[in-house]
Amino acid sequence: MSIRHTHHRARPSEPRGRSAIVLADATVALLIVSILTVTFTQSLGRQRRASESLARQRDATRLAESVITGMQSLAGEPRDAESSAGMTVRVNRADGGTPPAGFEWVTVTVEDVDGQGDDEKAAEVLARLTGLVPERAHGASQPARRTQ
Repeated sequence: MSIRHTHHRARPSEPRGRSAIVLADATVALLIVSILTVTFTQSLGRQRRASESLARQRDATRLAESVITGMQSLAGEPRDAESSAGMTVRVNRADGGTPPAGFEWVTVTVEDVDGQGDDEKAAEVLARLTGLVPERAHGASQPARRTQ
């Protein structure tokens, strides 16, 4: 009996190959985490801006309701500086519809005139509310305008 010797090729070093795969895998994982972090941060910023915008519109609607209610009760236009900072209120006679005797339709418009930023832009209408008020509540035919 003869003994046969076969020549086997040496295998590549497994630890070195595995470390390269682990390094590539860790790099891809860090890249994915970074992308998710940036995306999440941008989403939070958009959500915060939307929330602030809705809160501002709610304040404007409350201010318009307060003005109409004050005019309906003949108390005049209430001034609520805390909730209306940077807002302008305009009260105009509304066209259309025949009001009952002694009353008139008015439209209360609340605009944002905060003026943040360097560019001069037109005031943004935040709320518009039309209601029926006694004629003497509105007074003169010129629109009333006040800035808080």
